[in-house]
Amino acid sequence: MTEYKMTGILKSEHTGKGAKIQFPTTEKAFKELLYDLSDGHPDTPWGISGICVQNEEEAFAIAACKNLSAINYYAALAQNFTRDEYALYQFLLRAGVCVKYTMDTIINLALNVHNFTVCAEIPDAYALGKMILDTSTEEEGKAPEGFENASKDKIAMLGEMICIKSGGTFYNGFYIEPNDNYQLLYDSPADVPEFFRISIPV
Repeated sequence: MTEYKMTGILKSEHTGKGAKIQFPTTEKAFKELLYDLSDGHPDTPWGISGICVQNEEEAFAIAACKNLSAINYYAALAQNFTRDEYALYQFLLRAGVCVKYTMDTIINLALNVHNFTVCAEIPDAYALGKMILDTSTEEEGKAPEGFENASKDKIAMLGEMICIKSGGTFYNGFYIEPNDNYQLLYDSPADVPEFFRISIPV
């Protein structure tokens, strides 16, 4: 497990009192803290501010999320990464493999952290196209038909087509694409395991 800690400030709108809260938490612990902050008023309005995460992609997704169970589940997934898994996850976040950053997309990314192929020294479409052609030539003993004396632009176009078809991304000299094991495992808060659910709307 990593030393990842997602923290924020839980504030009671009844009393104005606030206290640090760490995720993942349990529904029991959350309600007990809110009860204490609200001086025994269990149904008081409340809010969470200042959630501390590692980068702006996470912060953007969490700030837009209106479901506490999803936030709690995400924190649990991040906390349970090994150090190497967490480093890879952060790399994938920075690389922009998600078309947009929402709680759904970052949870799915966390669930699929191993289901990406990361290739070094392929910084652009031309390098990707050239690698594909070189590999095909080595396997078949000759260049694929139509690419015997291909121009740089034509090779780059091939690389761009492969990138788009595969859902790939170029980032800092790397080419990244989801592999065949990638699955959309999370669709909505209904997919949060029961243990991480907190039945209080944000």
